[in-house]
Amino acid sequence: MIFALAVGDVSLKTLSGDGGKARSRSNLLRSCSLSALLFSGLLCLGLLRYGQEVPSDISQQLPSGTPVRRLRGLGGLAETLRHAVKSEVEVLVREIVGEFGFSKEALFGDKDGRTIYEDLRADDAKYMRDLKDTLQNRTGARNFLIAKSDSRVDVEDVVAQLTMRLSGALNIEYVVVAFNGGGVLDRRGKPGGHRNWSFRGFYAKDGMFATFLDAKQVEELDNKDAVQDSCEFSLDA
Repeated sequence: MIFALAVGDVSLKTLSGDGGKARSRSNLLRSCSLSALLFSGLLCLGLLRYGQEVPSDISQQLPSGTPVRRLRGLGGLAETLRHAVKSEVEVLVREIVGEFGFSKEALFGDKDGRTIYEDLRADDAKYMRDLKDTLQNRTGARNFLIAKSDSRVDVEDVVAQLTMRLSGALNIEYVVVAFNGGGVLDRRGKPGGHRNWSFRGFYAKDGMFATFLDAKQVEELDNKDAVQDSCEFSLDA
């Protein structure tokens, strides 16, 4: 009986010792895993910061698959998500034709990204009307259009042309044109509404298709001052 108890005691101590070693190994592995994750996170942050610090003109010359190009893409995604969470937009304006100094500040003044986004959500017709006012005041052109980049735009005698990209809470790119000639704006088969296309000048609208008049056609009108603004009408169809 005594012998059996002794053996049992030894066995219990042995099992207890093995369990303690197992727990120690488990804790060690967990600590190593956490350290590796922390190191990987710090390394990614460092590389991401490096990618963002590389001048854009240099990074754009690198092949699309290089780490710096990929890191800049990840940085752009992170920035877009940050704006989306804060319910604001980042506005990027690029002037393609003309030298009128169009920029975010020229179009929106000192409004921040949150205000710009809220203005568009609250009243997209007024939002577009204000933009066309700025275009008209700066260029003095006859016709104006602002349309999503998936629209078909074919116009003549362009005075100013720019792209306006909104990213963050809303991701959309617009083609913005001030022109004196004729042309067409086609959104057939695509969503309507003021935020998707908006125009002003001398035009005739047929559904999701608008035809603009050139100078000769305007001269033939009985009322040569009959400028129309699409913001006064429904643009859903």
